[in-house]
Amino acid sequence: MNLIGTILIMLGCTAAGIMKAHSLCELDKTYGMLISVLMLMKSEISSRASALDDVLNVVSGMATGNTACFIEAVIGDFSKLGDKTFCTIWSSAAESCLQCISQRSLSALKALGGSLGRYESSMQCAALDRCIAEISAEQNILRETFGANKRMYIGIGGAVGLITAIVLI
Repeated sequence: MNLIGTILIMLGCTAAGIMKAHSLCELDKTYGMLISVLMLMKSEISSRASALDDVLNVVSGMATGNTACFIEAVIGDFSKLGDKTFCTIWSSAAESCLQCISQRSLSALKALGGSLGRYESSMQCAALDRCIAEISAEQNILRETFGANKRMYIGIGGAVGLITAIVLI
């Protein structure tokens, strides 16, 4: 009976490490989706000179995961635009839906909200480019350390499970 408990503890801790490693994959997908959405927004603003609500409706169709939650939150609060500024709506949606991204990327995304819909299209595109560059840099940093961090989380989970099992035996 002790052996079964020991094995279950080891497997449980290793599974926790695997889940943490999986969250790195999800973070990479979130960065990639954010970049894709921002590039589509840039394209819509620069080529079609679309209104901001039209741009958000276009990108909401392609967004997935946390990015879809973020865009839907912005669209959902768009009716409060008279009471709140767009920057406030954008920032609060980013804080509530994109908690997994780095603080640096979140700050860049919040700063972007202050430019969207406010200035001419060339200035909005420049702000989008800055935000895309910042998020891309964060994604590159994540990808550089991805393999090592993934192995580390799985290894730590397994080691903690093994140590706990040894202590309990």
